[in-house]
Amino acid sequence: FRFDLMGLMDVETMNQIREALMNINPHITLYGEGWHMDSMLGEREKASQQNYDLMPHIAHFNDTFRNEIKGDLHGPALGFGTGGDVDLNELKQLLLGSPHKFSDPMYSINYVECHDNSTLFDKLNEDLPQIEYIKTYQMFTNALVSLAKGMTFYHAGQEMFRTKQGVENSYQSPDYINGLVYDIGPHIETFKSFISYQKETRHLDMDIQAFDLGLKIYKGRDIIFVKTAQHPYTYEEKSSILITSTSNVNTTHDGYQLTDVGVYIFRT
Repeated sequence: FRFDLMGLMDVETMNQIREALMNINPHITLYGEGWHMDSMLGEREKASQQNYDLMPHIAHFNDTFRNEIKGDLHGPALGFGTGGDVDLNELKQLLLGSPHKFSDPMYSINYVECHDNSTLFDKLNEDLPQIEYIKTYQMFTNALVSLAKGMTFYHAGQEMFRTKQGVENSYQSPDYINGLVYDIGPHIETFKSFISYQKETRHLDMDIQAFDLGLKIYKGRDIIFVKTAQHPYTYEEKSSILITSTSNVNTTHDGYQLTDVGVYIFRT
């Protein structure tokens, strides 16, 4: 059950709704837009993400994840996944399911675009100086969403570089703005591979460590490079490539050279 503008409702009502629904089906999921908005309610009465501790079994769209990974919602600043400055400690927390905000990752809805506001492609097209890297950063960001512990959320067409032609609030726009253009290519197979990987390994713990150009994630037999800088990096271990969000991987006599920003998954 999804609650639009849930922050305008009150904590007591949301908890009562959850209790009633759980009596019908204990497997239901409640989630909503927990924005902390102006209303007649007291600060601790609002059913907002800020008051998650008062309704700990209701999931929230994680706008911190969105803003830190994608960048400013209404401004030019870029995020960790789109070419902006990267805080590796904050990125680590986001990939672990935002434990500083939620008691369990399942209550964090990790996303970067939805029906409201600009698509990821339009954000990059507007604010990324190097337009030749738009698709590289989009595929990188899509991979980060799939890696993060929690509830994964993608907007329809996000895997196909969906554009609304720069229109942010498109609820009144015609089909040529809101319609899907089916851009089918290798990027679709890459996207599907990351989703499959997430399903297959979701039960495994992640040990995340920083390295010179980003983060290394150890997950079962796999090592995952979250490379946030464009500088080349050589990985010298004997491993096989499972998936990469970019095709720019060169084989060398020492191992593999990782060129672009991206997510690179190897199995040892």
